[in-house]
Amino acid sequence: MSLKKKLSLIWLNGKGRLGTLLVLICSSSLVLSLMMTVQRVSLQAEDWTRKQSGQYELVVGAEGSALQLTLNSLQFLDTPVGNVPFELYENLQEDDRVLRAIPIALGDTYKNHPIVGTSLDYFEPFREGLPERFSLSEGGMFQGAMEAVLGYEVSRMHGLMIGDELVSEHDAGDIHEEGYTVVGILAPSGTSTDRAVFVSYEDIWHIHEEGHSDEHTEEESEAEPTEEHEHEGHTDEQHTEHSSDDKELTSILVKPENIGLLPSLQEEYDRMETVQAVYPVTVFRDILQSVSISEGIVQLFSSIAVIFGFVLLLFVVLSGRQSRQREQDILYRLGYSDRVIRSLYIGESILLLLVSVGLSLLLSAGSGALIEWYSLQELGIILPESRLLSIDILPVFIGVIVVYVLPLFYKRGEG
Repeated sequence: MSLKKKLSLIWLNGKGRLGTLLVLICSSSLVLSLMMTVQRVSLQAEDWTRKQSGQYELVVGAEGSALQLTLNSLQFLDTPVGNVPFELYENLQEDDRVLRAIPIALGDTYKNHPIVGTSLDYFEPFREGLPERFSLSEGGMFQGAMEAVLGYEVSRMHGLMIGDELVSEHDAGDIHEEGYTVVGILAPSGTSTDRAVFVSYEDIWHIHEEGHSDEHTEEESEAEPTEEHEHEGHTDEQHTEHSSDDKELTSILVKPENIGLLPSLQEEYDRMETVQAVYPVTVFRDILQSVSISEGIVQLFSSIAVIFGFVLLLFVVLSGRQSRQREQDILYRLGYSDRVIRSLYIGESILLLLVSVGLSLLLSAGSGALIEWYSLQELGIILPESRLLSIDILPVFIGVIVVYVLPLFYKRGEG
């Protein structure tokens, strides 16, 4: 019998059980896609956690929540726990045990994207000769005053180009009058840098000093003449000294010369008053443990759903037994042999399996994309590119057993 004729017979047999076959396809597709989506997102969460924990060995910042400090400094999530004196950064820069000390100044945003005040060291390789950590798709790095480098997602979402101006907003809702000029756009990296705006930390100070200066001017205009006269007695030197004392950073990212020097660094800075020194790897390990617990709970519920799904599949297959018996009787009367009838059922099972797996892959890809979009838009987390490992296709083999083997079992039982 030709392949064309076999397909024609499979189609004619299927038309009589179209409703049953649709339920079978939808049920198996939902079961498979649920398992694949859960496993895929779990793998993405684990990959993200491991990727973040390897960037810097130490984060120095204000005393408070270690988790909040780590996520704020490395992922630009949540609000800063506080500030530390700029002098702390200068000390770390001069410390022989430190390979790199990266300043981080946060607090301002642009349309819900964090504006990160830092230095050019943030973008440089940790050591000479190592590959570049970031690359530019357009323009260059900030060099002059009030210049900004955009993450890829910021540029894409808001259509910003080189030469455009953006105005920052403080967490309190105050919009700064002076804007930044876009001088560069980073290439996509799949990290938190994609959704951030980078400027010099000195520009962060400048724009906040301007804001305080404006407030101060308004207060002076409302003050009494005698108060104005007294204020004139303050020298420029005193103003400069005051602004210098106010120089602060959100945190400092630290890369030691070698890992053996890390404990002494952590202990020294963690002992300082109102300062904490955090191991990011410890924080992310705790996150990974929480993810594993959450994954176990999700896997439990998804397994229950899968069991119900396979019960439904079994019910659908068993309920179609009488219909299949009638089909077999008709095919026998038409003169088809057992071998031909068996090949028709095998072909039908394979087609059902291919359609179910194809639909489940589409559903899994769609739900995965939706989760990634939600993670980016609502949580500000860019999940790594999904990967499909051998364990992910385990439900497919279960589907093969259910959809492929059972029809042959019925054939033997009825013979």
